[in-house]
Amino acid sequence: MKINAASQSTCPRCGAVKLPHHVCGNCGFYKDREVIVVE
Repeated sequence: MKINAASQSTCPRCGAVKLPHHVCGNCGFYKDREVIVVE
């Protein structure tokens, strides 16, 4: 058995590395809408 590393994608809005299908922790956006306010 082998554990694979989680895949990564880049945020189209800010370019930060994030997990696919998750809110970007850098800018707070998911699918072109603001989900969380990041200061």
